[in-house]
Amino acid sequence: MATMEKSDWMKRLELLAFILIGFFSFCNGTPERLDPFKEAHPEISDFFSLVKMDAYLKSAISWKQGTLFVPKNEAIKEYTKQGRIITNTTLLYHFCNQAMQLSDLESEQSISTELLGNSPIWVTKSKNGIFLNDAKFVIGNFQVVIEDRTGDASLFTIVHIIDRVLEPTVPISSGSSNLHNPDAWKYLQHPAAYNVSNQLVEVYKTQVVNQGKSQLYKNSGCQTFFVPVDEAFKGLQGQRVQMDKLIDSRVIFGHIIRNHGIFLPTITGNEEFETYKPPHGVSFTTTVSQGGQRTTGTMETGVFSVIISFHKAMNSAGNEVWLVNSDNRQGDDRHRKGVVQAEIIKGNIPVKNGVIHLITKPLVVIDLNVFETLRWYAVKQHIRSMGKFYDLYHRLNENGYGEEIRQLLQGNNSPTTLFVPSNQAIENSSDLQRKITNFTALFEIFKTHILHEAISADDMIKHGKMKKGPFQIQTALAGRKMLFSSFSTDGNRTIHLEVGGVNATVIHADFGATNGFIHIIDHVLGIPDQTILEKLRTHPMLQSTYHMWKTAKMDQRLNQTQEPITFFAPSEKAWTNLRRISDQAVQNLFHSTSMSQLLGNILDRHLILEQSLSIEVLRDQSIRDGNISRSKGMKGNFTIMRYPIKTFGEKAYIKVNESSTFLIKKELIWTTTTVSTTSSPIPSDKQITKNKSGESHFYVYWHQMWAHVIRPNVKCTNGIIHIIDDVLMDGEEITIAAASPLQASLRILVPLLTLYVFQPF
Repeated sequence: MATMEKSDWMKRLELLAFILIGFFSFCNGTPERLDPFKEAHPEISDFFSLVKMDAYLKSAISWKQGTLFVPKNEAIKEYTKQGRIITNTTLLYHFCNQAMQLSDLESEQSISTELLGNSPIWVTKSKNGIFLNDAKFVIGNFQVVIEDRTGDASLFTIVHIIDRVLEPTVPISSGSSNLHNPDAWKYLQHPAAYNVSNQLVEVYKTQVVNQGKSQLYKNSGCQTFFVPVDEAFKGLQGQRVQMDKLIDSRVIFGHIIRNHGIFLPTITGNEEFETYKPPHGVSFTTTVSQGGQRTTGTMETGVFSVIISFHKAMNSAGNEVWLVNSDNRQGDDRHRKGVVQAEIIKGNIPVKNGVIHLITKPLVVIDLNVFETLRWYAVKQHIRSMGKFYDLYHRLNENGYGEEIRQLLQGNNSPTTLFVPSNQAIENSSDLQRKITNFTALFEIFKTHILHEAISADDMIKHGKMKKGPFQIQTALAGRKMLFSSFSTDGNRTIHLEVGGVNATVIHADFGATNGFIHIIDHVLGIPDQTILEKLRTHPMLQSTYHMWKTAKMDQRLNQTQEPITFFAPSEKAWTNLRRISDQAVQNLFHSTSMSQLLGNILDRHLILEQSLSIEVLRDQSIRDGNISRSKGMKGNFTIMRYPIKTFGEKAYIKVNESSTFLIKKELIWTTTTVSTTSSPIPSDKQITKNKSGESHFYVYWHQMWAHVIRPNVKCTNGIIHIIDDVLMDGEEITIAAASPLQASLRILVPLLTLYVFQPF
């Protein structure tokens, strides 16, 4: 440990020394000789050894003032370890024939180099620092006399240290003079002529020509170009009609970011970039024949917005790779809304008018259904971002469930949404690993991830806002609904969902398919992995209830695993309802330690101890009470189930509309000191309204209160939660809770003292 601390301090002192040397060298304006400079900076000695052996660069440095970008020794080792060679052209790409301090670099977009054709280095200022192409500026402004042949001390070189080798885009053959300093279009025409990659881009280039968009790749300035390699179109080459349908002008626009050259190391956080949009929409030529006359005209249509974002991931070999997402947020009749993700197999290719990234899949194009999309990202994508989940399908397919799953995901191209746990989530689910051999259980788990609707991230957020209650959708597994909620932090929207007691967060949304969407989530659904207390802490609908249990210092009761528990948990809406009656009561319960006994009594009545009872079990084990099984005007049977609450011998009742014909609507009447309700054990006709959804509704009945179970059967490792929309609390308790601590104590103690004083001995 001490050695590590020493090493860390040595690094800090070394960096401080570099900064001070550079600062004083710049302030004094006195160039330093090369040998003393190399002794002070042994971490860049390898590059100067290469310069010393290059006659042309030595000569250029000795006869003109300039700027030299020097990679650290470790950067050179990493470069050569990948089988690449630092040649004369590589060295010349690190030298600029103009002396430029850091402040000069920051004010420039590009710098011309000594390389033949004066290929530029692109300068980027980002939150991560200053970058020269994909190399980060480490420290600089050193004035060094590298070769003094003239005796002119003013011919010094400004040295800046960078963290990687700058790699130019140069022709492999030295005789190809017309190929030097290529723009993006020249690269697309002759990819095999350059020292970049063995990947060809003929298919995409042909479509750019067919759509008449080659000029976009010749335009000056600094752009970012995404170019799908030929492998991305395997099986489609030669199908001109199909290719023209897939890669039209709008798709090509979605592969170009204008006026912004993005080198991958400059990316910070969740930045988004809009792709090219023509100022007047998309123009195309049409010819009309009428009366023997042919008339040619130009028509224009609008252009949808495509947003580009970047992400890092690890491949199977443990190497970091970059992914690019295109998000078509508007779409049209030929281009579906949704995200397309591609791997960048060769990025940061500098060209005269920006930077090129070679990718494994065309962006914007959505031409596969949900099942085919899952298979593509699991099998053809190198990092297999959906691979582990597809492996579960493969196991189920081997055991007779494959056809049913394919029908669920692609049958008749019906609307479908699939939630795919990330590879890490599946690896972390020990319970899932145990159930892999139980294929019936595994199939049920798989179905909890499927919805028979096409639901985008925007839909989840929009419906969650519009609905007064929780936004829920039935999954492909009967009796299991998916609950959605969302919240915003620093402008970033986070989407949560829950099925079968498992909370998950959407980490990558809206992968597009022809019949819906795929979303990647961070947990496997349907397998409980939290205690009741842990569920309260993480569930967005139960944050206030969690706080109440902590305040009452009763939280460990919900964390124990010796006895199962059934918990009717008040939702955030329940506490909001209580605030409307008496905000002071809620404040006191939240914060006053003198209320802990009252709060404990209230919370206890929401528990059934020693039993984990689903709503269906509560219904099936019910005891019918003939006096209240029917009410005038109500259709169907209403059943009252009685289960004793352990605290104070109170009785709690569950009520369900078994006929699914009517839904009881509560109308509560509040006063300043008491609470009453128009609901009663026998609901009146005025409290009954048509339930159009046809679903059964469950209620908790206590002291003439009917609390709606808005989320039943949230399973946990030590029991089950049923979320309700009211706190089971009567008017007297609200009055006590709203009083001052002294008043509340008297209201509790006086009856007890009275009993004690008048109790017969």
